[in-house]
Amino acid sequence: MATTPKRLSLAERRRQSFDNLDEEQEAQGPAEPAEQAPAASSSPAAVEPTVEKTETATATAPQKAAAPVKAKPTAEEPEQVKAKPGSKVAPTPPAGTTRAGIYFQPEEFEETKAAYLADWQNGGEADTFTRWIAAAIETHAARTPAQRKQLARPEERAESRGLTRTFNLADQTIAKMREGITADQGASRWLSDSSWCGEAVAAAVSIARDRNGGVLPKPPARLPNRLKR
Repeated sequence: MATTPKRLSLAERRRQSFDNLDEEQEAQGPAEPAEQAPAASSSPAAVEPTVEKTETATATAPQKAAAPVKAKPTAEEPEQVKAKPGSKVAPTPPAGTTRAGIYFQPEEFEETKAAYLADWQNGGEADTFTRWIAAAIETHAARTPAQRKQLARPEERAESRGLTRTFNLADQTIAKMREGITADQGASRWLSDSSWCGEAVAAAVSIARDRNGGVLPKPPARLPNRLKR
């Protein structure tokens, strides 16, 4: 007849559980210690920042060139005065000369050029037009007031429009002209410088025509600067 196993009490079952646990541990051997992970640092590791070098192109603004400084003229180098736009500035005459203006009507000026060329062809010494004019003035100044009055031009001349031509005459020529004008004033003849010189040139033209057989050559539109034989 089968025997019914004895029912263990609660305390006996606990004791039996502890005994079985000890037997399993002795059979397995001592337990190896668990590998511990390294403790994390309480403060975060300092991460070195990576600085990316960026080349910046710096545009250099163009610099304006400095305006040139105009040097002040010295005593030996006088400052040149600029003429205003549209204005005409007569050139300074050479040293020892004076600018003289003589009024000519067109036909008178053509005859004067022709007389200058005729005198040169007949052995004259004036190789420039200005020298021929100066010789005519000095010759007229050497005349007496009565002789100049006889050579005076008629008061009623052609009414064609003329031009004033300027000549750089030697100061001694101007001085002789002044003496002749002053002498004529003493004879009650009051002429301007231009009119007095005009009479002197007209007298020289008449003499040149007579010397050339009563005729004058046809002058070119522009005279040469200097005549040469």
